[in-house]
Formats: sequence, structure tokens, C-alpha cells
Amino acid sequence: MDFKSLRNELEKSKNIFTEIEKEHQEQVQEEVRALDALVSYLAPALPHEYINGKRATLIYVYEDSNKKTISNRVYYCEDKMIRYQVFKKEDYLNYNPTVVFDGAYALVEPKEHLSKRNGLELADIVDFFAERIDTLREIGKQLHEEVEARRQYLKAFKSISKNFL
Repeated sequence: MDFKSLRNELEKSKNIFTEIEKEHQEQVQEEVRALDALVSYLAPALPHEYINGKRATLIYVYEDSNKKTISNRVYYCEDKMIRYQVFKKEDYLNYNPTVVFDGAYALVEPKEHLSKRNGLELADIVDFFAERIDTLREIGKQLHEEVEARRQYLKAFKSISKNFL
């Protein structure tokens, strides 16, 4: 192959890649809009937490791994940003030097998180929510059992501590 042919083939490949990358970004933008609408719609039915004063909805939990730098829990927050906790900031900065922190949490735009090749897709989040039905029931059952055990302990404690209660 001569250099002229090489250049022509590279240009063709680059043009194909550029078009596909544009489609990918458009797809991600649509997924971000859908994610925001979905979380807003499901908000009354989902537990939430507050992260640095922002209402946060758990949207995914990655499988446990040996990584101890970041949490496996991913949140979508009321300011339309994704947050996940970073345990070892210096180590994480070596991996991702452009990360922006909000306290102990990495602050990521949804389009960034959904764009990554190893990141989330909208389908992953929807599947996670569907799985939460059983997960929340199981967590509730376990919590109920813990409350009952504590209730029984307190009842027994009160019966033997009448002198000072």
C-alpha cells in the first residue's frame, strides 16, 4: 500500500468513526434526559439520602470488587449530577486527574458517566430499579427482624432494671 492509499483509507475510517461517535453522543444525551425523567417519576417510590445537602437517589450498585478507592454505590442527585464516594482521593486522582470533588464524593455529569465504555447505560439503571423491588423487601425484612430482637432485649432489660428506670 502506498501512502496516498493509506491516507485515503485512514480518512474513510476516521469519517466512519466520527459519524458513529456523534451517534453515540446523541444516544447518551437521550438516555440522560430519560434518566432524569425516570428518576423524577419514580422518586416517590424510591428511598433517598442526602449527600452534602443534595437529595440523592441510589441508581446503581456495582458488584463488589477488590477496589477500595471508591464506593460501588452510584447516586443521581437533585442537581442532576452523579455522585459516588471516593475513599482514597489521592489514589483516585492518580486514576482520574480531572475529577471534581464535592466533599468526599466525585461529582460527575450524567453524560460523562453514561458515555464511558465501562460506565452505565440506561438499561442497567432500569434493571437495577426492577431488582430493587425484591431487594428493598429483603432489607425491610432484615430490619424488621433486627427491630424485633432489639425490642425483646429492651423489654428484658426494663424488667431487670426497675430500680433505676
